[in-house]
Amino acid sequence: MHHPPAWAGDLAGLGAGSGDTVILIDGALRHADPVPHGEILRLLASGVAVAGVASFGAVRAAELDCYGMTGAGVVYAGLCNGTIIDDEAVDDTVSPGPPAGTAIRPALARAVALGVVTPAEARLLRAAAAGLDGRHATWQDIARAARPQLRPAVTRMQGWHKRRAFISLARQQDARDALARAAAGTLPAPPRPLVPPPAGHASAVPAPAPSGPGTLLPASLRPWQLSDPGFPERWRRFVLHRAGAAAAAEVDAARLRCGQIGYWLTPGEAGFLDPQEMAARILVRSVAADAAAPVWPVTAVGAITLTGGRPAPGLRSAVRGPGDLSALWDVRDPAPEALTAAARDRGFGSAQDAFRAAQGRQAV
Repeated sequence: MHHPPAWAGDLAGLGAGSGDTVILIDGALRHADPVPHGEILRLLASGVAVAGVASFGAVRAAELDCYGMTGAGVVYAGLCNGTIIDDEAVDDTVSPGPPAGTAIRPALARAVALGVVTPAEARLLRAAAAGLDGRHATWQDIARAARPQLRPAVTRMQGWHKRRAFISLARQQDARDALARAAAGTLPAPPRPLVPPPAGHASAVPAPAPSGPGTLLPASLRPWQLSDPGFPERWRRFVLHRAGAAAAAEVDAARLRCGQIGYWLTPGEAGFLDPQEMAARILVRSVAADAAAPVWPVTAVGAITLTGGRPAPGLRSAVRGPGDLSALWDVRDPAPEALTAAARDRGFGSAQDAFRAAQGRQAV
């Protein structure tokens, strides 16, 4: 039986029981609440085989395969090995064919949001495309109509569009293959869960068990979180990608009270950062205080991203108190707010939480 893209609650309403198979292909993201992880975990716990393919289903499978969800197809494999990211798997704003006039504007808007082109380049590319026959315009046509200095931007857009078109076609093929294999009874068997579902699995998002109070990341990432100089930047990119640029935009720093801004930002940051950067930092620093933050769960692929592919670093010296973290992280501002901000930039809730994590590392 086929159903439209799933919203939160739709899988639970199927009435599936032990021995049944549910295939999740696509799901609502922008106009309704997406299917939460807990809803899939409840099906798995009741003996229902759940497979995810193609688009949103492949994303959920990559996140929950360690709990017994089945993943299959090109997109799922790409998510697991890191060659495809979540945004690419679910993005339907780019059509597979040449960029028709009606599709150029949303494609450029999406490319700007992802940093493929700058806003200024996008405006000039739209202007160059305006005089062309939108029904048949290609990026080569736009390149010929654009100024010579825009050729690099056109090349980036062409490569990005070609990649999105490939993924879009792969999603379609994955969905057809999954439905055909389900009908033939040849879908991959559900994997043996590597991690038992959380007790009660009632929360929207399953989370790896943290090793101490106030910590967000699993203990396996603690060496990089504590000691790697490049970790804060990787953590920031990870959070902003998972939460989405729109989430940062919704944090309107101009509407926050001084006490609220002062809780998340140092006095120097509050006085000199622009509102957009203030919002991004507040978002990154606040996720450790939210057990249902949209960065959960940290999958194997996400963990590799956060390590930067580097070997686990060791502590350079003993950490006898929160103050020793200042030397470890090269925090030169003696104000306690600066050390707190540095800890939050590494995914800790506070400097004290980071100190407890460091004590755990030293005891190992």
